[in-house]
Amino acid sequence: MGALILQQLHDLTDQQVVEAVALSIAWHYALDIRHEPDAYLCERTLRNYRRRILELGLDETLFRTLTDQLIQRVGVNTTKQRLDSTTVKSAIRGLTRLGILVEAASKFLRELRRKHPDLFAQVDAEIIRKYVQREGNGCFAATRPSESKRRLPEAAQDVYALVQQLCLGAAAELESFALLQRIFDEQCEVVADAPASVVVRPPRKSDCDAVINPADPDARYNKHRGTGYQVQVMETFAEDDGEEEDESAPRKPDLITHVAVNPLTQHDKDALAPALDDVAGRGVKPDTVLADSNYGSNECLKQ
Repeated sequence: MGALILQQLHDLTDQQVVEAVALSIAWHYALDIRHEPDAYLCERTLRNYRRRILELGLDETLFRTLTDQLIQRVGVNTTKQRLDSTTVKSAIRGLTRLGILVEAASKFLRELRRKHPDLFAQVDAEIIRKYVQREGNGCFAATRPSESKRRLPEAAQDVYALVQQLCLGAAAELESFALLQRIFDEQCEVVADAPASVVVRPPRKSDCDAVINPADPDARYNKHRGTGYQVQVMETFAEDDGEEEDESAPRKPDLITHVAVNPLTQHDKDALAPALDDVAGRGVKPDTVLADSNYGSNECLKQ
């Protein structure tokens, strides 16, 4: 965990962290490494601990604990704070609706093969060929853009068949199955009186919160900001009136008191109340909040 904190502090890659743990005397001192055999950390261990920290929410606990101690010990004034948002773009490829269905099915089948090989063996061989092996005629990997609209219903039927076949077994507990079912519900619908039992929803009926790539299912698309996430940041500030009471006293720093990662489709006004609740629960709630007009709805002003 100490190595992960230092990694963020110095903006290093995993490989650079491993080298620093092995070779840097400064890192040995910071991490209290006193014996040579302890000066070793493989990249996989670093990734595993990063994943566990995020799963347990320890990154948020660390941020809040450290911030609150800094505020108390440094004596930062938290009565005035400012709030704004920024965009963190996701480095994922934009997919067509056909691509979303195909990648979701492929992701699920690969996880099914790894964790439940007995259930994987029961899947139709033609589906395995198209979505896992991706070889031969009719493979979606070779689909031309002009054919995408025509082949989309075929992919929808395949995904529906997978969901129906495996929805009651152990496969339904897999995270990739839940994602596959969610994408099917977003892109398709079952119509009893139609010639085909499954039809693809028209684009105008698609929700703006729909998955745009199974590789990053939480990323969202915003017309003005692109694809990614919205990050809310609130920090303390002091008015600069040009009159210092004590010029010899060091200026207290501005500290970030709240950070929240939200969908890119969420409006700023919906982030104000959670931000205030967060800092209020830690005893650092401001008396004055400075923000732009996106946070200034009547409901927000009332809150």
